[in-house]
Amino acid sequence: MKLFYEFKRYSIVGVFSTLINYFTFYIFLKISNLVVISSFIGYFIGLTNSYFFGKEWVFKSKIKNNFKIIFKFILVYSLGGLLNSITIYFLNKYGFVYYVSWLMGTLMAIMNNFYGSKFFVFTKN
Repeated sequence: MKLFYEFKRYSIVGVFSTLINYFTFYIFLKISNLVVISSFIGYFIGLTNSYFFGKEWVFKSKIKNNFKIIFKFILVYSLGGLLNSITIYFLNKYGFVYYVSWLMGTLMAIMNNFYGSKFFVFTKN
């Protein structure tokens, strides 16, 4: 039951982080007209939100913020992004329509990021 509760909270944080990402991207794009820079800033702000709310609200971790924990978090989310891209690439290559490939890749990334955060990043070990 705890796993379901954490995943539900994780999903809520994910939705809000995505909205923060998008609105930050949109605002910086309107100000600067630089897509890549705006995208990076939006992603970074959304990822920061995911880290803090994931740590405090989802997993209720008492671990102190330090370089090692932040590095592990970035590593897990980078692996999730890579897994997402690879899944989309191969499913698309083998004839799946793009939106199905995207959905499967996104689900793989979500599961990677959730379990990676729970068992690798925000653990006491």
